[in-house]
Amino acid sequence: MTVAASFIGIDPGEVTGLAWVCLSLKQVRKGNWHDAMIQAAGDGRLRTATVDGSHDEDQAAQEVLDWIEARRDEVIGATSGRHVAHDGILLEDFLLREQTMDRTLLSPVRIGAKVAFGCWQRRRWFPDSALAYPHVQWMQPSQHKSVITNDRLKRWGLWLPGTSHERDALRLVCMQAREVD
Repeated sequence: MTVAASFIGIDPGEVTGLAWVCLSLKQVRKGNWHDAMIQAAGDGRLRTATVDGSHDEDQAAQEVLDWIEARRDEVIGATSGRHVAHDGILLEDFLLREQTMDRTLLSPVRIGAKVAFGCWQRRRWFPDSALAYPHVQWMQPSQHKSVITNDRLKRWGLWLPGTSHERDALRLVCMQAREVD
């Protein structure tokens, strides 16, 4: 398979949502990205998961990095190590909007920073290699939640059962897939 795009979306927090898609070059056409996403879901190239970080945020960040590693290995296998035209790791950003004394409130910040640091280290270890991770792109929730709504996910056939965190990670992936041409 010639891969046009591989995107990983991460909604970090007490429960971290993960989504991954690997789109083939033949399937991706501008304006038809959701059909390519549906095809990827049917072929097992669209996956979601969650990681529980409520007890140990360091362990949760490591589990996220391990999940990223496994998906990256799949892409390397699918492309025989060739370059992927569009490649991205997307993290949902976090802005404090409430005044509370709960330790888990800043969990998205801590886990997101650990994952971003792990990705940065990987780029330093394997520069100019298929093993290197792309730069992490942070996105505000309003950027993807207002465009990729629940109704649209359902209408496009991309509504996946699971937690809202998995769906938020899927929204990040969908936002990037829209940009592939």
